[in-house]
Amino acid sequence: MAREKYRLLLVEDSDDDVMLFELALRRTGLHEAFEIVRRFSDGAEAIEYFTLPLSVVDTDPRPEIVVLDLKMPGRSGFEVLAALAKLKERPIVAVFTTSVLPEDKEKALALGAEVVQTKTFQSEEFTRFLKALGRLAEERRGIKG
Repeated sequence: MAREKYRLLLVEDSDDDVMLFELALRRTGLHEAFEIVRRFSDGAEAIEYFTLPLSVVDTDPRPEIVVLDLKMPGRSGFEVLAALAKLKERPIVAVFTTSVLPEDKEKALALGAEVVQTKTFQSEEFTRFLKALGRLAEERRGIKG
């Protein structure tokens, strides 16, 4: 039986970075394990999506992994993290940001991010980042591997 793909929600305001993310998924072969099922370009959209009842926004299960930019117009990634921390069933949250400031990483981790990664689309580092998310998802699914 084929393993179920990891469902990603990408919260990213840069269309170029979304394109690069999708390209890196294909280039590394990780598109076979990860699927971007939803994308929001604003933190407010992500907060609304996760705070509304599932039946209002979607019939499919919610994504199990959120890949989140910090610096966005409207509501920042920090605000999204704070909102997600209040959820009963919270997705795995990975911050994928251009920020290299240690205080941004510390704040993101304090707000509940499981992983903080400086944006890179270099194959080796990108693969390491996504495989770490895959391991977290497997643990969450109850499958050790």
